[in-house]
Amino acid sequence: MQPVFIVGCPRSGTTLVQSLIGTSREIYTPPETHFFSGIRFLRKPNPSVFDIIVSNVIGNLSFKKATGRYTGFFADETSACEKLHSTLSRIALSNGKSQYAEKTPAHLHAIKLIQSKLENAKFVFVTRSALGTAASYQKAAKNWRKSGDETDIIGSFGRWVRDTSIAQERCKEVNGIIVDYDRLVSSKTRHDEIEKIESYLGITLSLDNDAIKESAKRVVHKWESWKLNNLNNSSINAAQPNLSDEDISTLKNAINNLQKRLSDEKKR
Repeated sequence: MQPVFIVGCPRSGTTLVQSLIGTSREIYTPPETHFFSGIRFLRKPNPSVFDIIVSNVIGNLSFKKATGRYTGFFADETSACEKLHSTLSRIALSNGKSQYAEKTPAHLHAIKLIQSKLENAKFVFVTRSALGTAASYQKAAKNWRKSGDETDIIGSFGRWVRDTSIAQERCKEVNGIIVDYDRLVSSKTRHDEIEKIESYLGITLSLDNDAIKESAKRVVHKWESWKLNNLNNSSINAAQPNLSDEDISTLKNAINNLQKRLSDEKKR
């Protein structure tokens, strides 16, 4: 069974990419598991608990509510990863699929762990412009009811800088590809990005809006149904930044300062 992990900065377009991949007949796409975020809470082994919780998940209960519980009953990281892989593989096979594509943006920070435990894993790194990511992050923060350093415009930009840099570095180290969200939603470059995904995973995708929306419903948790609003008008459509003029000016200044700093570092 071929495992595929879709990762990237939050609000970079990972849900759209997973929804697109989910239109393939070959790939099973579960909701976000947040599995590797909870794996650090390892305790004594009790694999039967994992089976119980996963069966609840299949019954449309939350993966997220189980996170930290089902990742917390294994003696080591290897046994936990193997159990996750065997479970998702079993579910994929029961649905007539030959691969599964799990999407949790934060798993970007667990690439080395995943690669070490699942050597045949493939990785799809999703990137997006700083402006688009920050705008989407600002909007989503209201739905997350989240506040803090990362929800102001500079904090969002800082998260984008960190995660995008990690994605570019990790992609060089593993068997992965980078999918550019902005190119994916542009009619001029969409075909190239779609072809890249299809070639890498050996699958055929559908660009039918209804198929993408149905796929999205399968990968979005019930409490995150607001994510589906992005697909109401068009499943592949460039999101317009909804930032104030002040935020856009602040963000552009931050981008210019970063570019200047990087340019100065190259000259040294």
